[in-house]
Order: sequence, then C-alpha cells, then structure tokens
Amino acid sequence: MSPGKTGPVRVMLVEDSLVVRELLRYIVSRDPRLELVAAVASGEEALAAIEAVRPDVISMDIRLPGIDGLETTRRIMSERPTPIVVVADSVEDSQLRISMNALRAGALSVVEKPVATTHAGYEAIAGEICTQFRIMAQVPVIRRRPIGSEWAGRTGGALPAPQPFPAQTPNVLAIAASTGGPPALARVLGALPEG
Repeated sequence: MSPGKTGPVRVMLVEDSLVVRELLRYIVSRDPRLELVAAVASGEEALAAIEAVRPDVISMDIRLPGIDGLETTRRIMSERPTPIVVVADSVEDSQLRISMNALRAGALSVVEKPVATTHAGYEAIAGEICTQFRIMAQVPVIRRRPIGSEWAGRTGGALPAPQPFPAQTPNVLAIAASTGGPPALARVLGALPEG
C-alpha cells in the first residue's frame, strides 16, 4: 500500500491447500481494512496474476507444487517488488530454517498458519495475520538482486573470492532478531565456544 493511499489493503493469497486458502479468505473477509483481490494455489498462478491484481501485500505459503514459495518470493521481489508475509506451518524450531530462508528471499515477516476456527488459539492467530498484512503493506520494498549463492547459481559463474577480515578483533558484535528470531539467536549463542 503506497503512502497516501486510502482504502483497504489489497491482499493476494498464495496457498495450495484449499482448506487453508478458504480459512485465510475467511480471516481476510472479516477485517474491513483488508480486501482480498486474488487467491491462487501455486507460485506460477501468483506470478501470472500479480501484474493484473496489483496487491498491496501477498500471503505466501512456502510448500507449493511446482515453483515453491521461496522461489516465487525471489521472483516477485526481483520482478515486481511487493511486501510478502509468509504463512508457515509453525514458526518454531523445525520450521526455523524455512522461515529464515523466506526472509532471505525477500519476505518481510513470517506468521503461523491458522489451523481451524475451533482451534484454541485461532482468534489470536487470525488477529496476528491481519495485523501483519496491514503493517507489512506499509513497508516500502525495492527490487532485489540475487546475492551470494543465489547469484552464482543463476549466473553459472563463481562468486568473487571472500575478502579476509581485518587483523584486529572487534570490541562489539551486534545481532538483531525479529519474528522467529529468539530461537535462532539461542542456537547461535549456544553453539559458540566458551572462549
């Protein structure tokens, strides 16, 4: 949603499970600040529809048939940058790597996938999803160029040789974490040697 734009946030859902897609459709329809402009079942459909529907934010499933959600995210961010919220099965340890890869691909946020309207935490999850769609639609995004191994894989060429760090030891090291970050931070810090 561009600055100064009025009206509801335009949402495109990308989810292969019909049940989850309909549940997300229901969640979006309950919030008058959101408007569903497309609900598709694959990355290919999302890429084909994005120019026509021009969503303000995209809800992206990672496990999709054909082009998966990570590659779809990469393509969207390189061809028509749009804020993307990944809706994942879980944002806990088992899904942490997938969530981090989604953020690396250009997604802005990762939220937990809703289970059912009868699930004990449903209202909280539904509220968080709507909040993330509204907030992330406000974030300006730019075209992403492939980095690191993505670049080497796409160009077929080798990456430039890494440059050595300066000989001096830094006094401070900063690490930032956001959604899903605390478990990752605990793993990083827990894996460091005592010295």
